[in-house]
Amino acid sequence: AASAGGSETRLPTSESLCALRLSCWLGHPRMRAGKPLLNHRWPAQPQLFINGEPLAVSHVPPMWDGRATVDRNLDLPVEVPFSRLRTGHNTFSLHSSDIEPHTLVLELLFRRSLASHREEIATTRTLPIEEAMRHLRASF
Repeated sequence: AASAGGSETRLPTSESLCALRLSCWLGHPRMRAGKPLLNHRWPAQPQLFINGEPLAVSHVPPMWDGRATVDRNLDLPVEVPFSRLRTGHNTFSLHSSDIEPHTLVLELLFRRSLASHREEIATTRTLPIEEAMRHLRASF
């Protein structure tokens, strides 16, 4: 596929697909100091189904701190096993007893080589590779 600037963009191939990950977010961002507060969070009593079959969700329920129910932000995304998928159309559904709206997000994760990262850095308007490497090493 070519972008509007004329440079060619390489799309990942199916061979480089390494995982599918499902995550869940509150359907509306809460605001803190004018910025949205976006935390991964499964709804209360989540039941996740892939093609009609249940998939385990690691949900840590909120706790009562004496004044209010507090979300502990310990929920983790779910890695979808490829064995649970079928060729063609796959259906993901999330059922819960939570009254707040949530958004289910499916992420396609791809393996990328170091060379492809270097190529992307070189062709985009980011830090030069040497400066980026210095910055990365200094952060440890």
